[in-house]
This record gives sequence, C-alpha cells and structure tokens, in this order.
Amino acid sequence: MNDDKYTIKSGFLDVGDGHKIYNQQWGNKDCSPIFYLHGGPGGGCKNKNKAFFDPKIHNVVFYDQRGSGLSTPFGSIKNNTTDDLVEDIEKLRKHLGFSKIKLIGGSWGSTLGLCYALKYPDNVDKVLLWGIFTGTKTEADYIQQGGLKTHFPDAWEEYISIVPQKNRSDTVSYYMDKFINGTPAEIAEHVRRWVMLESSAVSIDADVSETLVKTDGNDPNSQTLAILEAHYFINNCFLIENYISENAKKLNKIPIIFVQGRFDHVTPPETAFKLAQNIGDNCHLHFVPTSHAREGAMREVIKAYTWSWLI
Repeated sequence: MNDDKYTIKSGFLDVGDGHKIYNQQWGNKDCSPIFYLHGGPGGGCKNKNKAFFDPKIHNVVFYDQRGSGLSTPFGSIKNNTTDDLVEDIEKLRKHLGFSKIKLIGGSWGSTLGLCYALKYPDNVDKVLLWGIFTGTKTEADYIQQGGLKTHFPDAWEEYISIVPQKNRSDTVSYYMDKFINGTPAEIAEHVRRWVMLESSAVSIDADVSETLVKTDGNDPNSQTLAILEAHYFINNCFLIENYISENAKKLNKIPIIFVQGRFDHVTPPETAFKLAQNIGDNCHLHFVPTSHAREGAMREVIKAYTWSWLI
C-alpha cells in the first residue's frame, strides 16, 4: 500500500517476537478512528481498499498483519497466531493514542474483528463486517475438504487430483508440507492449485473469476497467502472450536452490522445468520444477492454503510 496525499502518517510498529507491522493512517485525523482488517490470513492491505472511504469524513488505519504485505518478516509463520494478531491491534491502538476504535473487515478480517471485540469490548465503538468467517474447522473443511465440489467440481478436481489417496483426509497438511519442503517447482504448482480453489468460488462474475483463477504460483504474495492460510487452518485458526459463536452474546453491547453475500460459497450465509442470532438485537444482518468478492452490489452496500454509519 502506497502513501498518497491523504496519508496522515505511516511507518512500522515493532510488536515484538521479531515482527514489525506496517501501518498507515489515512484521511481526516480529526474524525474517529477506523481500523481496516484485511483478509487471508496473509492478504495484506491494498490501495483499492481505500475506495470504501472518503478522506474528508474518515480516519482509517490500514495495516498489514504479521507476515503480510509490507510487514516484516514477510511470510513468517513464527509467532503468528490469532491472539498475536489481536494483541497487535491493541498495541497499534495504544501506539496511535486512540481510546476507542471502529472495526471494518471481511472474511478472515471478520474473524479477527470478532476476536478483538470479544477480548477488548470496551475499546470498540462499532463493527462493520462482511463474508463472516468464525474460524471453525467445519468452515475451513468446507473449502479444503470438498464442500465446494457441489458447485465447483472442476476446481475441486484440480485441487484434489495432485493429493495422494492416503493424504486426502487432511489436504491442508499435505499442501503445507509441499509449501515448506517442496522443490521450487512443486511449491509453485501447489500454491497455484491452493489459491485457484478458493478463487474459483470467490465471485459469480465470470470475468472476475476467470482473472482470479489464473494465479502465478511463483508470485511471492500468492505463496505467502497460501502458507499463512494453511498455517492457520492446520491450527484451527488458533481458536477453541465454536469460540466465537459460544461467546457471541458478549458482543451484544456493541453496534454490529454484517453484510453477507447470499451466494457466498467461500463463507456460506448460514454462519452469518446463526452468529447474528446468537449476538442478539444489536447485530443487524444485511443479505446481498452476491458472492464473496467485494464487487457490484456487495461493494456498494459496504460503501453505503461506511459513509452513512461508520463515521
């Protein structure tokens, strides 16, 4: 993510454990702070993420989570857990001198936002999330163990065909081993197939999907995304199973909005629906007739809430 004329300040925060996270404060410094939580894990922030905001009315902190984007060491899975990432948000909040923050993010960003709000509810003003993912093994297995094959059988076949029969009950561990111990050619091919599977299901726009699935397995960002996702999935996202849903009622004092694609095959709508019910009346769920990607109606609905509610 590059600095531009609306950048207030940017730099690196040493959060310990050998990690330094890149952060950029952007927009109007006199407005209440918003923390943008990117997806992945390992996705990093992009300049296009700024399109959700108006620099005249928003004060946004964009930052790259451990191992992601411009943060260092790039691609590192050492000392990289969900609790580490939650504590990094807290360290960054204190470093920037904010008493309360608003949270916005989707997919893995929604997991991280919910975990932070559960641990530090008094520090959270409002929460806007989309593509709700709560980090359970069931949700990860839906992608990596065959749930997608009902609608994306071709993508699933390409993903699973390279996995030996004896490893098919745990495809994530197989792929992780190749990411770490494979030859350069094996790493690139397995990264390509890993990213391709999820990318195939991200969008219902044929042109977008066609672009997304053409992943270069040699691309460092794709390799980092793959290894960090596998690292988190192998460790059940470093969460007790159903941790977020079972503690959801603790979030009911915080105003929360979920924006969920009705045809989202990466993070199916059932998760958002059940979680919103568990949280209670202070959580509003808005279904949009789109998929997982932030495009079309999904993009515009998120932007509408950002400009009218998250200020």
